[in-house]
Amino acid sequence: MQTKINNSEKIYDQKDEIILKDMLLFLFDSKWIIFSITSLITVISIVYVMLITPIYEATISIQPPSNLVISKINNSRFRHDKILPSSKIDTSKEELYNMVLYKLSLNSFKKQVFISNNYAEKINLNKEDNDSPILSFVEKVKPFKDVSGLMSFALKGGDPLIISNFLNDLVRTASSDTLSEINNIEQNKINSRMKFIDIELNLEKENIQKTRLLKIIQLQKELKIAKSLKNKEFNFPQISQIGNNSLKSHPSQQKVLPIWYMYGEQALHQELDKLISNKRISSSKIDSLESQKALLVSVNPIIDNIEIVGVLWSNPPKGPISPKKRLIVSVMFFISLIISIFVAFLISVIREK
Repeated sequence: MQTKINNSEKIYDQKDEIILKDMLLFLFDSKWIIFSITSLITVISIVYVMLITPIYEATISIQPPSNLVISKINNSRFRHDKILPSSKIDTSKEELYNMVLYKLSLNSFKKQVFISNNYAEKINLNKEDNDSPILSFVEKVKPFKDVSGLMSFALKGGDPLIISNFLNDLVRTASSDTLSEINNIEQNKINSRMKFIDIELNLEKENIQKTRLLKIIQLQKELKIAKSLKNKEFNFPQISQIGNNSLKSHPSQQKVLPIWYMYGEQALHQELDKLISNKRISSSKIDSLESQKALLVSVNPIIDNIEIVGVLWSNPPKGPISPKKRLIVSVMFFISLIISIFVAFLISVIREK
């Protein structure tokens, strides 16, 4: 039994050797066909790979603002809780970071940077073209989080220097625009407060003017009565009380006496002349409001020379991410080898028939 098994194994080994020899002979006889087809397809793949425009990828990473930056911005703001209550609210790190990232997410903002930095000429866009090529370019800016968790942006393109510079210009413009926006917010708060102060000033001046006019009208009525009744006597100690907006009788009097009777024609004339000639409108409230306004006018809320966010600036990529030339040529070589062997086999079959 053991002898039969050994004999069958020998027969199988002999058959395998015959098949291997036949295959090697077949490959040797078809070497020129295999070589020609493999070489042709490989050369075509090499030429194709060389003609493909290489694609590069540039990246840039944005770090949140540091505590020092936040401190500088908040310390540069106008601080006065009584004059400007909103000055108590500080700008937070998250708010500032989100303002920059929001700008970088807007295609309209990216388009603005593209046009303002004249990238149309740099990538040879015709001026007659519509916005489609510009939008196609800026929409390639993709956000992602890198391995360290930082918010980053990537851009793919054919020119490594252009895509790298565009990312840098994007972040630089977003930072400066955010800083300008903070300045505008602060200035708008100050302007709003000054408008409110102007309204209060006008109301206070109108009230004082109305009170003065009412007082003049009342004193004129009293003067008319004094003249008609020929009451020319006056009480000098009471004149000062008229000047202090007191239109009542002396507080020591138990009965209310008419003003014309208490002061007389001459005193009323003096007080009316003083009220009519003195056109200055003032009060402690007006003085306070005007001092507040003067202080707000002197404020210059411009915050500059501050790097809002930390940036790992983009450098031109050293090599393309596609096409992977070596991989493509290697794959095409093995595919062409298989195809050439299959073609050689078909030719041999056809010849035998």
